[in-house]
Amino acid sequence: MGFGLRAVNDNSYVQIDSDSPRLCLLGKGTYGASSYTATVTFPVSIKTQEPPMVFIRPATANSNEPYRTMILTGSAGNWTGFQISASNLNYRPAGDWFVAAFASRGDATFGMRLFGPDGSLAYDTGAYAVLVSTVLSTWTYVGRVQLTIGAYYKWVCGRALAAGEYFMINVFSLGIQDNNSGSTCAVSMDYTNNQTCMWANGFTAWVDQGHRPVLFAKLVV
Repeated sequence: MGFGLRAVNDNSYVQIDSDSPRLCLLGKGTYGASSYTATVTFPVSIKTQEPPMVFIRPATANSNEPYRTMILTGSAGNWTGFQISASNLNYRPAGDWFVAAFASRGDATFGMRLFGPDGSLAYDTGAYAVLVSTVLSTWTYVGRVQLTIGAYYKWVCGRALAAGEYFMINVFSLGIQDNNSGSTCAVSMDYTNNQTCMWANGFTAWVDQGHRPVLFAKLVV
């Protein structure tokens, strides 16, 4: 940076930079549904051009329900919410969520704000930061597993969510790499066995999950 403000902590980590927005909380709440799809509307629309990141923490009682899709509502510059769907009509998604982006929001009455060279708000002391706590990218293939909703191919990864953690659902809304283009990927949290599980149904064995890391994060409040 040529001009501006930068704050660095004792470990040489850049905490504030007027040229580079940090990952900030832009809304949070709970989700629930009377059907297999839960619909959430953001408290205020998000004005970023890039899609925001949606993080969820499935309720313990509903943790084994695989979530197969996440769809953002709205469009670039006006993201209004999201929909999350389970893999079976009998499932009822429930849990907590927050949405974040590399942008800030000027909600604070007192404090400090920094603006970037283009005039956009880069930092606000009233905007909670999002701390990425873990990124897991190594999955272990379990095989074909019989569930109450049918036979699924299963992968497990590292661990489940720790206290206060959420995971980003966006990456699991993508299709899967197999010969059946209609197959979708699903994800669930197995708190009992401390595993994150990834699922797919299809006509051929799903042995190549591609590069699909799971990102865990906490709110710095």
